[in-house]
Amino acid sequence: MIILLFNERWSGASQLIRHSIEFSIRIHINGKAGTSKVYKIIYMKAEYEPWWKFDGWEEQIVFTKEFLSEKEFQQCLAHTLAEFRKQYKYESKKNNYFAFWKDEERVYCEACEDDIQVYHGIICEGLKE
Repeated sequence: MIILLFNERWSGASQLIRHSIEFSIRIHINGKAGTSKVYKIIYMKAEYEPWWKFDGWEEQIVFTKEFLSEKEFQQCLAHTLAEFRKQYKYESKKNNYFAFWKDEERVYCEACEDDIQVYHGIICEGLKE
């Protein structure tokens, strides 16, 4: 993550604006373009576990965090999993996918005419499965 600090004029007043920008860096080595390895933590909330990735699953994404350092990625993942474990009674893991839920968090499904479970999914990208 890079933090940029700069002055900006707005309505005649100078303000200090802080912008946090997450991005991946494209590097050029010896005239050849390459991409640095990016690690991602994707949080999604859906009526199914994250490993199913049904059509349109991207619309269920709450946030994505990107890291250029595996160490920073691992630290954020450990913190994220610890927070989810505090909030949710149940957890399941499949490869680089984590699902969290609690019995009382359900939504009504008109198609099936029943309440269905809501899952909070964490997807880890960039690691070997």
